[in-house]
This record gives sequence, structure tokens and C-alpha cells, in this order.
Amino acid sequence: QSASLQKYPTIGESLSRQVRNRSKEIVQKYVERIYNRPPPQLFPEDIDEELIGIEIEVENIDEDLECESNLGHYFWNIKADGSLRDCGKEFVSVPLEVGAIPYALQHLNHVFTAYEVEPNFTNRCSIHIHVNVLDMTITELLVFILLYFIYEKHFFTVAGTKRESNIFCVPLNESDQINYILNNLKYISKNDYATYLETLCSNWQKYNALNLACIYGNSVVHGYGTVEFRHLYGTLDNKILSNWIKSICYLK
Repeated sequence: QSASLQKYPTIGESLSRQVRNRSKEIVQKYVERIYNRPPPQLFPEDIDEELIGIEIEVENIDEDLECESNLGHYFWNIKADGSLRDCGKEFVSVPLEVGAIPYALQHLNHVFTAYEVEPNFTNRCSIHIHVNVLDMTITELLVFILLYFIYEKHFFTVAGTKRESNIFCVPLNESDQINYILNNLKYISKNDYATYLETLCSNWQKYNALNLACIYGNSVVHGYGTVEFRHLYGTLDNKILSNWIKSICYLK
């Protein structure tokens, strides 16, 4: 069985795409120019090089606030978000190694301090974590999804129940999306991995707690080669964020 599983290409090979990892370069630049005290060591070494993306929704942000400032443009891009109020913004990270996340969070706090901004995390705000799956095979991806399906209650427990009844974070166990995964396995049996991913993503709803649409992309979601976890409420608490990201990385 193990020999037969090895024939499957990685998702990156199927999509002819890889993530450009600039984490070390960005951290070095940040440390040289801005860094004033070491950030906390939030993550164990065995997941340090796992690549993820972070999207942080927050309200009460000054219209003029830009990461491109005297603090420099390092880890974050700012996007307007129509679902938020009071000048709500979404801070979207570049692809980050897990080991670089403490620096990215420290930098974001520096930006808020420099602009005298007090970010407000209302019930409209959430945090989305994108996990790189381009280095996984189709088999590994399916196991990853099904394990999540089994342990979904654990993830809602870790993230808290604030978003479990939220229409923008629908549990997989309460949707019919798992059927798309199982009903289209015929494509894998024909070694048509690209069609399988494209079919999966085109039929996936972006507001599922586990969003698979951004692996390949569809008419409403960009394709990043990632699986998105939408469960966590808005926060910049290092302990909450690190425990959440560790749970996701260890599932992978």
C-alpha cells in the first residue's frame, strides 16, 4: 500500500505551483531595522518551518494607517473589508514560516502603537489561518481533511464556541460538503488529480469553517494552494494565537 501511495504527486506538482518562502529574508530585515526586544518564543522547533498565512480582521483602524510607514513594509498588507465597521481592516500576512510569526505579531503591535490605534475585535472580527498544502500528496490531503472532520469539535473547543453558530463559519459536520470529497474520488482513480481539486474547489462554500476552495480557487475565492481555518475570533493574544496555530500544524 505504501508503494502505491507514493505514486501520487504533491498538490504543488498537480497545480505546477510552489510558495515563495521569504520568511527568513523578511525577519532579517525587520530585526536589523526595527527589532528592539526579542518576541516571545511561541512555537516548538518541530513546526518552525511550516508555512502558513494569517488574516486578521479588526475594527477601529485609522484611515491613514499603513504598514508602509516609517516602520517599513515587512509582514503585512492592509485590505479594506466591507463586512467590518468603524474603518475595519484586514491585515493579511505574506506566507510565513511558523518561527517568524512572533516577529510578525510584534511588528503589527508596533504599527498600532506608532499610530496610536486601539484595535477593536468585535463579534464581526475573526482570524483566518491558511495552511500550505502544496507539499502534500492528494492522499495526505484527503487524510488531513477526514481527520479534521473527525476532530472538528476539538477545533471549535480550542477556538471557543463564539463562531460555531456563525453563518461565516459553518461546521463541516453540519454541511453536505464532505459528499463532494467522497463523490468525486473517481477522478483520483483515473490519476486526474487536477480535475479532482478543481471540482472540489468549485463546489466548496467559502464560509465553511474549513475552507478548501482556496486550494485551487473558484469564481469567488482565489487559489493559494492552502486550506483555510476560519474558526478563531479576533484577538492578538499570543497564547491564544499560538495554541490555535499549533493545533492546526499538528493536525497536518
